[in-house]
Amino acid sequence: MILNVRGPSGAGKSWIARRLLEAYPSTKRELVGVFTKKKPRVVGYELPGGLFVMGNYEFPTSGGMDGFRPMDNIKWFTRQCASRYLYVFYESLLLAQQKGFVQELNQEYPGRMTLGILDTTAEGCVAAVYQRNGGKPIKEKVITVTHHRINRVANDLKADGLRVVSIPRNESFSSVVELFKGAGWNPNVV
Repeated sequence: MILNVRGPSGAGKSWIARRLLEAYPSTKRELVGVFTKKKPRVVGYELPGGLFVMGNYEFPTSGGMDGFRPMDNIKWFTRQCASRYLYVFYESLLLAQQKGFVQELNQEYPGRMTLGILDTTAEGCVAAVYQRNGGKPIKEKVITVTHHRINRVANDLKADGLRVVSIPRNESFSSVVELFKGAGWNPNVV
């Protein structure tokens, strides 16, 4: 299963990844030359049972694939992970409003693609971002508009036949674990 978790800033995407890394032993994976030219960069984490969590979660204020550029390299890396690992978790605000790439993955890896939409309200996302940044001013409208777009895109993708599931914010970690286990992931296998 390739699980793309989506939601605007503050929805809880990176929180889920961090809980996966806390709950299961992981091995950092680094690359040189794809996203940086000089030094190795953490690009993800290998968990037991063949689950790969894409992104860098070393810093508390960032996560997922948002710090990676250019977009073509993110797409290449996602395909590499999907080819190598049975189970892939990725999240990115940058990719959250796009349809084309996830449709391509769905065609290239039939039956493996799942889009997980966090059910956090727009107001809840705004409140979470304020809390995360210590109350500094934010562009609330951007979060609200992004929330609407993500849900519209998810509905379009569902209508096109992609598997789209709602992930309850208050049960997001356990819901994601159950999705992977339902697809055959066994975290007890090394």
